[in-house]
Amino acid sequence: MYVTVEELRRFLNIPFCEDDLLLVELAEAAEDVLAGHLNVESLEVYENETGELPAALKTAIKTITANFYQNRESIAYAQAYKVPYTLEYMIQPYKNYQK
Repeated sequence: MYVTVEELRRFLNIPFCEDDLLLVELAEAAEDVLAGHLNVESLEVYENETGELPAALKTAIKTITANFYQNRESIAYAQAYKVPYTLEYMIQPYKNYQK
């Protein structure tokens, strides 16, 4: 996993640890989703020499995880709209167009 549970709790402003296992599951799913968006088999292709991802991709994982955590229901009652300069803005430079 490229982000820690502590990072996710800080990002989501969660002061308790009861949802830690859920956050791990959601972060792993977020990594798969992000790799799919970028058209790569694995995010490993973006790792630096220490195994870290660029900050934008780590933030993208946290953003996707936060969305999964906050929207666990299949129905939204508020009107959905696209927030500019978030996920797509962060990951666009890393997208693989060779596939």
